[in-house]
Amino acid sequence: MNYFIYFISSLVVFGCSETPNTAPVYEEDPTTVTFIVDMSNQVQSGSFNSNSQELYLAGSFDNWQGMSLELIEDYRYTITLTTLQAGDEIQFKFRIDDSNWEAPNPDVCDCVDDGYGSQNRFYTVLQGENLLEYWFSDDGE
Repeated sequence: MNYFIYFISSLVVFGCSETPNTAPVYEEDPTTVTFIVDMSNQVQSGSFNSNSQELYLAGSFDNWQGMSLELIEDYRYTITLTTLQAGDEIQFKFRIDDSNWEAPNPDVCDCVDDGYGSQNRFYTVLQGENLLEYWFSDDGE
């Protein structure tokens, strides 16, 4: 009977001890795509009012529905996407409110024909952090 009690108590003592996990933890670097758009030319020309109008990013990644950008400073707007993967080929445009689409300039940025007489911006997502800076309709200096 003593052996049985010793055996059971040994199982409890040694069986309940935690085994350390020494396996390395691998965390993949997240892929993010941050868009920054300068709207200063549109504000100065009167074609965009930052107090009454909104700026959107629409593209193949959201079925062209549009996501609102946030004002960060001096008529510069931003949004960061975390749902894209390295290697994704995306098409996109910026839009003022619901219907004023930009007209990207293929001489200034990577574009593809949008099938409606204009261009879509085009980008292949890289692993890690992607920072994309644009002027609306490529009207920059």
